Amino acid sequence: MTAERVTKILIVFYSRYGNTVKMAEEIAYGAKSLPGVQVTMKRIADDVPIEVVSQNPDWSKVVEDMNDRWPTTPIEDVVKELPLHDAIIFGSPTRFGNMAAPMKAMWDRTGRLWMDGTS
Repeated sequence: MTAERVTKILIVFYSRYGNTVKMAEEIAYGAKSLPGVQVTMKRIADDVPIEVVSQNPDWSKVVEDMNDRWPTTPIEDVVKELPLHDAIIFGSPTRFGNMAAPMKAMWDRTGRLWMDGTS
């Protein structure tokens, strides 16, 4: 009997107010329902100081909930994992027509992967 090949999917997301995390969770839920699929989720940290977040009770609750469910992963660790997956799904809110700065910071650290041909 041959072992079934596992398709490894990585979902990398950044979410400030919880909307993108909800979408990432739904994508993971759907992908996990497929046979032979393994899903890993990695959350990139926000660049807003916790002192600022804690001034808004609603925002603070959202961040606390996200931290409980999806602790952040250092960008360097996320970049190391990228080549280990068959598919990668990125989730980011938009800021002025572009991805959010924390997601852009992650992309800016992938240059070595491109240069080494590991992407």
